[in-house]
Amino acid sequence: MIFRTHLAFAFLIGLFFDFKSLIFILIGSLIPDLDVSNSKISRKVIFSKLFNILFGHRKFFHSLLFGVIISFFVFLFTNQYLMVFIGFFSHLLLDCFTKDGVMVFYPFEFKFKGFIKTNGIVEKILFIVLIFLIIIKLLYL
Repeated sequence: MIFRTHLAFAFLIGLFFDFKSLIFILIGSLIPDLDVSNSKISRKVIFSKLFNILFGHRKFFHSLLFGVIISFFVFLFTNQYLMVFIGFFSHLLLDCFTKDGVMVFYPFEFKFKGFIKTNGIVEKILFIVLIFLIIIKLLYL
């Protein structure tokens, strides 16, 4: 999935929490793509190319293990670690439906794979549906 789809899904989830939690959920939803040098979040991170060389894309950074590690570090500074993990998990969940799949239990090789082509027509339809659901949720807050 691409940046906007991950953000829309995380935003929809975040609407069920308070505003502060929403921000942490959004941040968490972007963290797995730190290993892609051309992703929106990695443009601000100097080490993204190194991360990609060391770990590859959709491996360690797309694993539950990395999500727990990141959440632990967030726990050291704020009580919003669960919200970061929820956002992180939302990213993994969406990527499980893509054709490329995700090794959620990395370093184990098992991959969850789906039928959606990244940035393909099905993802674009999903994005529109998510925006529609966000609007409905905002109207009934």
